[in-house]
Amino acid sequence: MIFSNRFIKNIFIYLGGGSISGLISYLLMPVLSRYLAPADYGIVYMFMAVNMFFVSLIGIQSDTYFTKNYFELQKPVFAEHVGAILKVTLLSTAVLFGLVCLFKARLSAALSLSGDLILLSIIVASACFISVFVLRYYQLEGKAKQYIYVTTAMSVINIVVSLLLVTWLKMGWKGRIIGIAVPMIIQAFMSVFILYKNHMITFEANFKHVKTIIYFGAPLVLGSVGGWVINLADKLFITKMVSISATGIYGVGASLGMVMGVLVDSCARAWVPYFFKNIRNDSVETNTGIVKLTYLYSIAVIIMSFVVTLMSYVFIRYFLGVEYRASFNYVVWISLGQGFAGIRSIFIYYLIYKNKTFMLSGIIIATSLVNILLNYFLIRSFGAMGAAYAVFFSSVMATLLTIGAGVYSHKMPWLYFIKSRGPSPA
Repeated sequence: MIFSNRFIKNIFIYLGGGSISGLISYLLMPVLSRYLAPADYGIVYMFMAVNMFFVSLIGIQSDTYFTKNYFELQKPVFAEHVGAILKVTLLSTAVLFGLVCLFKARLSAALSLSGDLILLSIIVASACFISVFVLRYYQLEGKAKQYIYVTTAMSVINIVVSLLLVTWLKMGWKGRIIGIAVPMIIQAFMSVFILYKNHMITFEANFKHVKTIIYFGAPLVLGSVGGWVINLADKLFITKMVSISATGIYGVGASLGMVMGVLVDSCARAWVPYFFKNIRNDSVETNTGIVKLTYLYSIAVIIMSFVVTLMSYVFIRYFLGVEYRASFNYVVWISLGQGFAGIRSIFIYYLIYKNKTFMLSGIIIATSLVNILLNYFLIRSFGAMGAAYAVFFSSVMATLLTIGAGVYSHKMPWLYFIKSRGPSPA
């Protein structure tokens, strides 16, 4: 199968946009590292981890439902489903807010964050979840430029607000958290407006769709929670077993390693519409094309992991404050872990396509349990460095299991290059 010029073009556009987002993070860090102490950074990264944990609960993973059904449902019917997704999101947000209010004191002690910050993280998580849909819409429509315009604009708002509040108004970690929250809330309102303008959402009540969304998403919630347990566990263990300052230094290294995650996620943006449009053809030529692209992508990801590690070394050595030099020790392991996670993301969609969401959830839950155990024992033995080891080994485990499940669930010509040869002519 020959890949379309539009597909190749979109890969480079998404990759370029992801690189811009990563570059903005790099540019912001040298300034903030001189205004925020490691303990301040620790609070910021704990807030971000808790925020993303709530994202995994809010909306019952209906963004995946959005993607799966975009090409299957007629536009008016799909708009009803998107309206139902918004109702589910707002309802789950209200339920989470109420539960946290009931147990605020205990959660505050467990997470080393104030109760008000935990409540704010729920609001930001809800905005973050809603903001995804305009990006997903552009992604599925193949409108890569519009996607990049939105993400770049939000990144610029993030950096401007953060710098203004941290450096000029001297608000410390509070200014950085506000800088994270503001663009997310703006993008959430923008998301609803753009979808409504393009007739992709209707606000008429249809509880039948709500039931369908909950049924589809419930198994994915378990898996998503497991995935974000991995994201939260390392920082929580370091904070409790080492110190909040160690969490800050680790968080800087993790952020640089996560640049790899931004890059592979950018490639996945082009992959998703290509995959769902072509996998239904089920022809030898189409399936072979998908397999070839998977191999090329996997090789590229591993190479990019080492490039990101090298760039991070130079960046930390010459641009960050002296107290953050130790953060490089974490970058290589987290970068490679993100690389494996990027490979894994390709195979996740085979399970979603075949409605094997329970299988996917089982893999993530098992990996999460292993990750928690690894964090506890490795941090006891190696300090904060043990958390980076735990991230890497957990990512490798999740990737291998997902590849196995994806290959088993949907037959593809993975060994297309091994051709059977008949007897040679006499």
